[in-house]
Amino acid sequence: LTQKEKHLHHQIQELEDEYRNARREWQTEHDSLKQQLVHHQDTLAKTESEYNEAQSDRKLYQERYQKMLQEKQTLADRSTELESENYSLNLEATRLRKNLDEMKRSMADRSSEVNMYADDFDNIKTKYHKFLSKYDSLLKMHEEAKNMNRR
Repeated sequence: LTQKEKHLHHQIQELEDEYRNARREWQTEHDSLKQQLVHHQDTLAKTESEYNEAQSDRKLYQERYQKMLQEKQTLADRSTELESENYSLNLEATRLRKNLDEMKRSMADRSSEVNMYADDFDNIKTKYHKFLSKYDSLLKMHEEAKNMNRR
């Protein structure tokens, strides 16, 4: 082989070595990037899963919140109803108390009327008994007078 051929052969050898080294470096970098890509894809999948879970939880909490708002409104409506019923019942109780007070006054008036009539009755009864007593004594006197006239 000539010197030139040896030199070319040596250069080819060096180029092949450089190519192999570059190929090895490229392969190493490629494998590293591939691993990073797989890691990032795993992280992305995990993050998407967590995001979907969070969205699901958010939807669930949103539904619960809406339900609680509805329950709150229902309770507020019921509270208003109960306040209205309470107001009506208080009005009715006031009316009934007034009626009861009126009945008590009426009963007291009637009671004093009855007592007055009882007093009048007692007076009349007393007068009647006096009258009967006088009548009896007059009858006895009349009988005695009749008996004396017969003798």
